[in-house]
Amino acid sequence: MVVQQLAFMLAGHVIAKITGKTFEAALKELVIDPLGLRRSFIFPRDVMDHRFATGHAAINEQSHALTPWALPRSSWPAGGIAASVMDLVRYGRFHLGDGRSASGDQILSRESVAAMQTTICKGQFDNTMGLSWWLMKVGGVKIVFHGGGTLGQISAFNLYPELDFAFAIFTNSTMGGALIREVTGEPIAQLIGYRPPAPAQIPMTVEQLGEYVGRYIGQLDDAILYAGEGGLMMRNESKGGFPTTTTPPPKQNPPPIRVAFIGKDLLLALDGPAKDTRAEFLRDATGAIIWMRVGGRLHPREK
Repeated sequence: MVVQQLAFMLAGHVIAKITGKTFEAALKELVIDPLGLRRSFIFPRDVMDHRFATGHAAINEQSHALTPWALPRSSWPAGGIAASVMDLVRYGRFHLGDGRSASGDQILSRESVAAMQTTICKGQFDNTMGLSWWLMKVGGVKIVFHGGGTLGQISAFNLYPELDFAFAIFTNSTMGGALIREVTGEPIAQLIGYRPPAPAQIPMTVEQLGEYVGRYIGQLDDAILYAGEGGLMMRNESKGGFPTTTTPPPKQNPPPIRVAFIGKDLLLALDGPAKDTRAEFLRDATGAIIWMRVGGRLHPREK
């Protein structure tokens, strides 16, 4: 995911170079205005004229606003837009169509829209990647999706092309992912006519778990797996560094959570805000574990 964000940032600078405009001006001229996105903004000075939600985190069971609000300008192509949920649904409507705006202007060719939603490479778990979209099938139904997250802001954005349906959910909490999973599970099951079975936990001995125990290094936090009395446990140690390089880590890390295996090298969180999220282990040619991938990000195993 970090590589993907860097790719978006580089693409933004390429767009600026080719158009001879700033990225923000090009985005407004080529996307925001043609699609009629009237409540989608880049500059904080434009956002502040409207109602907006500040990101929050729960610390010691108390809600705290997180600052600074805006990302550095160099990162705006990767996640600098502040938009209304209705604008995001309008954007989803565009990608469910044939490349024309609501007014009938041809913004992208039908072939380009289809190409963006076509697998290019394998992604995490059973997902694949298109052009900026994650792709998967659940119950035989294709899902095109790409949520997002920044300081205290977590969102979900799913398209169901075969059903001509899209939804977007915004939250302004670091625990927003848990809320999204809670409120979307049953409606999605009814929409697609399929309810995935609950994953079965695989019993493992202490010796088997020992292969996975260790520290996995992330850019913003490390994940530590260790054997506890109830089985395998995971705790995260934040390093700070987001949204600016000088942002300090939080004074308190989240409590450890229980995790269990539900497949070969496939881990499931059993409690806490991360409940029901998954992680997977990747091996080298010799079969040794070298990475843990969680939240789309690779964490190299500490040697």
